[in-house]
Amino acid sequence: FIGMLVGFWFLSGVVVYYHVCGWSLIDCVYMLTQVITTVGYGDLTPRLWDATSESMKFFCSVHILICNTLVAGIVSQVADQVLNSISKKAKEDVEESNEAVKNSGGAVRESKRKKKDDEKAKQIKNLILSFTVFFFFVIVGTIFFSATELCVCDGIDGCNEDNCYDVGAWKSYMDTYYLSCITLTTVGFGDISASSQVGRVFATLWMFVGVGAMVNFVTAFSEFIMNGDKA
Repeated sequence: FIGMLVGFWFLSGVVVYYHVCGWSLIDCVYMLTQVITTVGYGDLTPRLWDATSESMKFFCSVHILICNTLVAGIVSQVADQVLNSISKKAKEDVEESNEAVKNSGGAVRESKRKKKDDEKAKQIKNLILSFTVFFFFVIVGTIFFSATELCVCDGIDGCNEDNCYDVGAWKSYMDTYYLSCITLTTVGFGDISASSQVGRVFATLWMFVGVGAMVNFVTAFSEFIMNGDKA
């Protein structure tokens, strides 16, 4: 199922970038491969195609967030299959030795079922909490860079607040959201980044904590997928 979702994710990206950005099929696959492997060269991005296209920045941000989640699901399923194949024989032996206990009454089965339900509820709660924390750091980055870096003229000759947009020093609110998503998912295209000294000091701390929150969310999703496969 996860494999089908990844296929749909890849196909939807190809269709959108091909028809909206006008990229070739090779360019579409090339860019999406950078995303799914988190290589992120940054030589081909929606923002470089059209810096004013807010809808494409939003699509790319959401598309990348979904990608990270799906990749975590695939890794979880592969790991689960490997572990299952290794422990299959041991499970069969345990099941045979406990057959009498299972048949002795419904109390043991009911206890195991309740334990499994409690574990699933705990994992769902952990998944929601970890995603909330991760998205909180995305929003924190968006708000901070919107407040401090909508116009950054550092190192740009002739730049001032009046011509900020014309000389390419302007960041829209969607730019800062795009920056937050690209950074914390570790894709890091490099087509937009912290430009001011204050922004770089903030980013140094924010990246450590935010990427940690992303890893925690991916781990929680992986555990949820593995638990679902065993249900």
